[in-house]
Amino acid sequence: MNLDQATPVPLGQTDFATGVSIIGGTQITMAVTGRFNISFSIQIEKTDAGTDWVSIWLRKNGDNVPWSNTDAALTGSDANSRIVLAWNFFVEATTVGDYWQLMIASTTSASGKMLIQSVDPQIDPVRPAIPGTILTVNQVG
Repeated sequence: MNLDQATPVPLGQTDFATGVSIIGGTQITMAVTGRFNISFSIQIEKTDAGTDWVSIWLRKNGDNVPWSNTDAALTGSDANSRIVLAWNFFVEATTVGDYWQLMIASTTSASGKMLIQSVDPQIDPVRPAIPGTILTVNQVG
């Protein structure tokens, strides 16, 4: 996925869930009100040389959450540099049906230069596939 504009992070596969759903492939919803910890890791691949910035922030019900953005610099001297960005947000669902989205964008204007990257299983040595995004949601109150 290209990151040259603000984009909701796609969440395509659910291993298991109780009381948390993904709607439309990007919206995180809770079946009950309360406080939740939304934690994630995203593997970013930079496909060119130089330094570019990537931003990740939280959106609630279509509005950017104030003070939720974090920037990271990715520097690569050759193609296919990767980094994993991971942090968490504590949120309060005051109404059933509230939804959150992880948003991402980069400063590069070139399409395809910064990507959320999954990697197929590897050999020599054998290793499992790498997901582009891992999301965990826990109710904490």
